[in-house]
Amino acid sequence: KSKDERPLFPQILSSIELLQHSLPKINRSASEPSLHRASHTEDINAFTSTYSRLPVF
Repeated sequence: KSKDERPLFPQILSSIELLQHSLPKINRSASEPSLHRASHTEDINAFTSTYSRLPVF
């Protein structure tokens, strides 16, 4: 499409906002973090300690 055929930003924004209001609201879970994540804390610590030694530019 040519530049003239494309919708203007305000038109796109209003379309997105209408869509956003029509979607169901997702509420944050109040449960504990997943067990899968908790079981891999050693892996996460090993990963972060490796990267904490890298030089910062």
